[in-house]
Amino acid sequence: MATFNTGARTTRIPGDQVLTDLTSAANASVSVEPQAVAKIGNGKSYAPRFEYTLGDLTVEGRANISDSLSSYDPMKQRDSVFSAGVMALSNVRFRAVRSSTNDGDWKIAQTAGPDWNDGAFFSSPGITVNDGRYSRIGLYTGEGTATYRTRWILPVVWKAGAKWKRVVSDYKQSRSASFYDYTGPGAGLGAFRGFRTGLDLDVSQQDIAVTSLTGGGLYRPDLMKVAELFRSRPDQFTARMTGTDFYNATIANTKHFEEDVTALFLMGTAKLGKSNLRAGLRHEDTETSSREFDARSSREVAAAGFAVPAGRATTIPGVEYQFLSRPRIERIGSYDHFFPTASLKHALTRNLDLQVGFSSTVKRPQFADVAGVWVINDDTLMITAPNVNLSPETSRNYSVRLARYFEPVGTAAINFFQNDIKGLHRSNARISGEQFNPGDPTYDGYTFVTTIQSAENVRVRGMELEYTQSLAFLPQPWAGLSVRASYTRNYAQVIVSNMAPHLVAAGLSYAHRRLQLYANMNWGASQPINAAGTQYQRHRINVDLGGSFRLANRTSAFFSVRNVLNEPFIRMEKIGNNPAFAQLSQKFGVTPTIGVRATY
Repeated sequence: MATFNTGARTTRIPGDQVLTDLTSAANASVSVEPQAVAKIGNGKSYAPRFEYTLGDLTVEGRANISDSLSSYDPMKQRDSVFSAGVMALSNVRFRAVRSSTNDGDWKIAQTAGPDWNDGAFFSSPGITVNDGRYSRIGLYTGEGTATYRTRWILPVVWKAGAKWKRVVSDYKQSRSASFYDYTGPGAGLGAFRGFRTGLDLDVSQQDIAVTSLTGGGLYRPDLMKVAELFRSRPDQFTARMTGTDFYNATIANTKHFEEDVTALFLMGTAKLGKSNLRAGLRHEDTETSSREFDARSSREVAAAGFAVPAGRATTIPGVEYQFLSRPRIERIGSYDHFFPTASLKHALTRNLDLQVGFSSTVKRPQFADVAGVWVINDDTLMITAPNVNLSPETSRNYSVRLARYFEPVGTAAINFFQNDIKGLHRSNARISGEQFNPGDPTYDGYTFVTTIQSAENVRVRGMELEYTQSLAFLPQPWAGLSVRASYTRNYAQVIVSNMAPHLVAAGLSYAHRRLQLYANMNWGASQPINAAGTQYQRHRINVDLGGSFRLANRTSAFFSVRNVLNEPFIRMEKIGNNPAFAQLSQKFGVTPTIGVRATY
C-alpha cells in the first residue's frame, strides 16, 4: 500500500483535468506499507440423502455436516512478516493529475525533496510479524420432507417438512500481539535501505503511474528479507505491546456465536380450471448464543488501582483484570416467526398468464452485531455492546406478473413488486439501559451504543420488463441463436444502501452441433452506500464471454472471460456543496479461464 499525502495545497489548476501542484514541501509526504497475505483454508463436508416412494407418497431426507477453517500466517507459510510497518518520507513535493473527478487514473510525479526511490530516506517503524486472522465455521443441517397427493374434493399435492440448522462461528484477530521495533545496528532513518525488493511497484493495471525525482519508481522493502533478519537476529527486535494492543489481540477481536434454527412447513398446490393455486405456512424458531467477556465496570477497575480514562484500562494488567478476571458468560437470544405464502397463476388465454403472489421473508442480523465485547464507562455512563437479542428484518412481499409465451420458445413479461420491510437494523444507535435490558436495574441510567431495530416500516417498490426468445426460426447456421434482455426499476421511501434504482441485463447465446457460445452484459446505475446518500457506488457495466466445445461424449473443452471491458469499481463521495469525486477506484482485471471438463 502506498499513500501520497498532499499536505497544504496552495495551487490548483481548474479545468477538465484536476491537477494539484504542491508548493509547501513541509506538508507533503509519502508512505509505503507492503503486506504479505498467506491464507490456509481447510474444509470438510458430508451430505448424505435418501428418497423413498410408495404410491402417492414420497419421503425425502438430507443432511449436511461441514467444517471450514481459515487461518492467515505468512511467517509460517511463506517465511515472510505480515508488514514492515508504515515507512514514511517527509518534505517531498509532487504533482498529481487525473482525467476527471470520476476517475482514479492518477499520474503522480515527484518534483522536489528526497528521492522516494531511495530507502535511505524512509523511516523505520515497528514491524508486524504475523497477520493473526483466524475463523472457523461449523454448519450442521438436517431436513425431511413428505409429498402426498389427495383426490377427495379437489386434487391437491401436499408437501410438509421440517428443517434444522446449526451454525457455530469462531473468529479471532491477534495481529496486534506481534508488534516489534527494530533496535539493531542502524536503527532509525533508512534502517531497511538494504532490504529493497526486486519487484517494482507496478500499478499500470489501475491506469496509475508513479515516478520518482530520478525517474524511478517508489521504494518498497522485501518482507521476506525482513523476516529472515527477525528469525536470525531476534535480539535486534524489541516486542512492543501496549494495553490497547493487548486488548485488541485478545478481547476486542475474539468472538464466538451460535445459532440454531428449527423450521416446520406445510404447503398445498391445486389446479382449479385454468388456475393453479398454492398456499403454505412456515414457522421458524431461532435461538442464538453469544459467548462474551464479563467485563468489570470502570469504577471497579479504578478501585483496583488501574487507570481507566475512557472506560477501558490502559495497561496489560488492567485489561486482564477488567476483562479476563471473570469467566466468560453466555448471552442467550431467541425469536420465532410465522411465514405465510400464497400464489395464483391463471391462464387468461392460451399464451397469456397472470400471476399474483404473496410471501414473507426474513433477513438475519450480521455476526458482528450480535457477538462481541461490552465496554463499560462509569464516568460517562456509556456502554458499547452487541445486541444478542437483535431480531431479523422481516418483509411482506407482494408481486404481480403478466407473461406472454410465444413459439418456438420465448417469453415477454412485466412484473411489479412491493416489499414492506419491518425492523431495519440501525447501527451505532443510543438507547437507555432500561430499553436495552428491561427488568434488569443494574444499568439503569446508562446509555447503550448498539444495533437496534428501526420502529419505522420501509416500503420498496419495483418493476421489471423481461424478454427471452430462441431464434430457431432463422435459417441455419443461425437457428441456434437465443437472446434475452431485462430492465428493472427500484425505488423506496428512504435511502436503502446498495439498492440500484436502475438495472439492465442482456445476453446472447449460440449453440450449433458441438459448439456453444455466450455473451452476457449487466449494467447497474449508481447506488447509495450509506443512509445519507453522500457515498455511492458509481454506475458500472460488466461483460462476460464464454463457451465450450464437446470433444467426445463425456469430454468438452471450455473457456470463459470475465469482466471483458476491465471496468473499474468506483466509489464516489460528496462533501457539503462540493461536486462528488472518486474516493476509491479499483480495477480487478480481465479474468480468462480455459480448461477441459470430463464426466465419468
